[in-house]
Order: sequence, then C-alpha cells, then structure tokens
Amino acid sequence: MDRKKDQQRLSKIQGCLIGGAIGDALGATIEFDSINQVLARYGKEGITDFVNKYGTAGIFTDDTQMSLFSCEGILNYFNSDHSFVNIDDLVIEIWKSYKNWYITQSVPFSANDKDKYDSRLMKFENLFANRAPGGTCLSSLQSGKFGTMDDQINNSKGCGTVMRIAPAGFIENIDNFELGCKIGALTHGHPTGYLASGCLAQIISYISHGDSILNSIKKSIKILKKYEYHEQTLEAVEKAVDFYKLGLTPNYQIVEMLGGGWIAEEALSIALYCALDYQEDFQKALILSVNHSGDSDSTGAITGNILGTYIGIEAIPKKWIDEVEMSSEILEMAVGLYSLLK
Repeated sequence: MDRKKDQQRLSKIQGCLIGGAIGDALGATIEFDSINQVLARYGKEGITDFVNKYGTAGIFTDDTQMSLFSCEGILNYFNSDHSFVNIDDLVIEIWKSYKNWYITQSVPFSANDKDKYDSRLMKFENLFANRAPGGTCLSSLQSGKFGTMDDQINNSKGCGTVMRIAPAGFIENIDNFELGCKIGALTHGHPTGYLASGCLAQIISYISHGDSILNSIKKSIKILKKYEYHEQTLEAVEKAVDFYKLGLTPNYQIVEMLGGGWIAEEALSIALYCALDYQEDFQKALILSVNHSGDSDSTGAITGNILGTYIGIEAIPKKWIDEVEMSSEILEMAVGLYSLLK
C-alpha cells in the first residue's frame, strides 16, 4: 500500500472501533425503553447525546467489551508466528479471548491479580464491569463448550453474535464471511445468528477496501445465498435495502418496522438501513439507529462499526471521540490491528 492508502486503512479501522463504542454508549441509556418513553423523556428527536449511565456519560456496554476482546484474540493470533492465516486456529484464539471476557463478568477486578491474566485488556478495571451482558454469551462461555456451525451450542440467534464481529472484517487474504460465521457460532447456534455475523464481517471487509455500503451489501448477499438456512438473514438484509430505496425521510417508525434488534438479523437490518440513509453523516445515522423500542446499544454499535469504517475517524464528531469511555485505549488497539493486518 502507498502512504495515502495506509492512512485511509488506519482511519477506517479506528473509525470502526471507536464508532461502534460511540453507538453503543449512545444507545445504552435507552436500551430497555419503548420509543414512547424515549420521546417523552428526551423530546421529539429522542436521545441525541451521551447521557449518564453506569455513573457517568459515554459509558459503553458488553457490545464494545466483546468487540475489544475480539480484537485482542486477533492480535494474539497475529503476534504469534504464522506464515499464513488458518481460520480455525484464529477462531480458537478469539474463543480464548472471549473466555477472558467471561472472567471479567464473573469476578471483581483486583490490582494484585491483573498480571496473572494473559490479557492486556484485563489490566483495565473498568472492563471488569457488568454492562447488561447477553445471557447467551455468558451461558455459552460458562459451559466451556466450543460451539461450531456443525456442532451447535444452542439454538439462539440473539444479537450478541453480531455486535462483536466487526474487527473480523479487516483481516486480509481469508474468507471473512466464513470467519464471521465461525466466530458467531462459538456462542450462538442458530444459522440466522451466525450467518448475520458472517454477513457483517464481509460487508465491513468490502467497505474497508473502498466499496460503497450498498455495493458491499449486494456482494455479501451473493455469498450469503450459498449458505444453507440463509432465508431469514437474507430477508432482513433485503428489507433494509428496500426501505432505503423507498427514499422516505428516515424516522423511528421505519426503524421500528425492521424489528427491535434483539435478534441478530434485525440488529443487522436496522444498522444497515441507518448507515445507508445517512452515509455521510455519522451523527444523524447513530441518532436514528438508537431511537427505537429495542436493543438500542447493539443497533447503535453495529451502525457505528459500519459507518465508521466507511467514512473514517476524521468524519466522526470529535466531541464523541473524546467523551466515549476508553477512547485512547480503543484507538491504540486499532493501531495495533492496523500494524499487524496491513
């Protein structure tokens, strides 16, 4: 890559990770509220900025926690001596990292213990925090079982499978769709759940290489259709594109028609719709993505991942970058990914 392309790639990785954290933090406050409750509390535009949650504003949830542990698993793999990428070995490393995340949800932080863990993330006290972690992720990791597409760990398609997957889209010279599916299947066994994960990883990959959001979706759909049991994921993705093509003024009523985002395909659908509608306006896209009666932090996080990759960190409001939790650490991790994956 030349220097300009190098800078663009770093910007996209940083935009993806910090964008996801921002969307997560924006939606966290209203995650379990109905749209009527949101509008009553914050006015006709809904929530538009960080609000105090977990003791302060700009705090993210398990979505960003798990995305960061996805990154750490990737970093651990590539910091080892690998002449080529083996997807199955990489997935094992990410699974190990998720088990570390599970520890942070199970035991309190101890400064005396932080050096005993083989994890740089576990040195941060504020990652040892329960931020409404997904029950399926917790129970799957607690079981110690390694879920796969052929040996399903359960029948869940909750959005916990897709909200953590974006970093997998930046790995070069592999099948990003397959990787996303295999990471998703670690904890969620329903095909719609892990196929939504594969779809997002592939969309991120295409966008990171310069494709438009719409073209990235279209190309990913072609891959999706090759997989068995793809119908639910395909319907949700196509529904987002169809609503976008209607050209209607974006509003929460349309978002509500795409679902609540509690399940993987709906969370992906909402995020794709919002990213398509406001492709050059990160702030408007994220506000649209969280103001609905559903899993607002997850839909915000995924929208932030997609649009942050597309527009790069320079187009994200600096105020949000400065105020979101662990901003400097997230950006540092993005630099680490860039350095190892370029």
